[in-house]
Amino acid sequence: MTLFSLIVALLLEQLRPLPAARFVQAPLKAIARFLEDRFNDGESRHGAVAWWVAVLAACFGSALVTSFCGTSLPCWVCSSIS
Repeated sequence: MTLFSLIVALLLEQLRPLPAARFVQAPLKAIARFLEDRFNDGESRHGAVAWWVAVLAACFGSALVTSFCGTSLPCWVCSSIS
């Protein structure tokens, strides 16, 4: 049943794909514009600071989502470690 549902989901995505511009590109462009407006002063170190802010925000966001999910690693990773 899982394989069948996966195949159906992939076929539906091929028939009517989600608009990537609205769900992926628009939020990323907004974040990039915000960071450029705040950190663009013409020096390369300002670009490095903006990059670090973006990376740390993404890491913090993913850690926050992971903590709300209740696990830090998938079950197959935990079983292979021990």
